[in-house]
Amino acid sequence: ALMKADEILTQQARQNSQKVIFHITDGVPTMSYPINFNHATFAPSYQNQLNAFFSKSPNKDGILLSDFITQATSGEHTIVRGDGQSYQMFTDKTVYEKGAPAAFPVKPEKYSEMKAVGYAVIGDPINGGYIWLNWRESILAYPFNSNTAKITNHGAPTRWY
Repeated sequence: ALMKADEILTQQARQNSQKVIFHITDGVPTMSYPINFNHATFAPSYQNQLNAFFSKSPNKDGILLSDFITQATSGEHTIVRGDGQSYQMFTDKTVYEKGAPAAFPVKPEKYSEMKAVGYAVIGDPINGGYIWLNWRESILAYPFNSNTAKITNHGAPTRWY
């Protein structure tokens, strides 16, 4: 994945551009995200690009989706998933933040809409609510129980910084 990320960035390289590859891992081969610092239609700050990565919404089961590709209107990727990943990111384990289950906030104006399409929103339409977040670990490359679609022997997910 790292080699593929480097290859993608090399193809996108412009004069005076830099390559930075963030490798997000839980200790096994995972995904790499090349970040193009000089993308013409995207904020030049890598912090803004990372914020775009982390601002993805969970699906109705509270699972953060594995599709973390941000694409400009020109068609060029700003954050590109490497093709060497051995897992889909995030199920079946609650995400914890500061010792408590992490929750995705739902604004009052979105509450009814999200509830209507099947989101498990906790709260009420006046004050808004939240969705519990879960890790997804459907990894055929690991010891895998096909009856439960769960990993049978795998470490805890890495904390995201």
